[in-house]
Amino acid sequence: MEIDFFLTCKILNFHDLEVWSTGDRKLTIEVLALHRRKAEVFEISFYNKYISQTEKLDKFGIYKIGCIIRSEVFTEPKTEIKTYFTHIVGIYTERKGYT
Repeated sequence: MEIDFFLTCKILNFHDLEVWSTGDRKLTIEVLALHRRKAEVFEISFYNKYISQTEKLDKFGIYKIGCIIRSEVFTEPKTEIKTYFTHIVGIYTERKGYT
């Protein structure tokens, strides 16, 4: 899978592992993405085989996380109004330093 972009970030929070009836698993982390002049909070989700990438993450490091963009459209059945969602999906992590 080809990486769309990298985020250099600090881990703020780990959410609970979600397991669906289909057997799919998802672990979401909240990160503070660091840029030269700006810092922003994002949620990055790791699915199935990429969850193992989160085992080496902790709140004391600065990480480079390779991400892809996944978009989906939800249509409300009653009104047929469409809602668009974009998810940041993590597939690669590398420790860059410590805070």
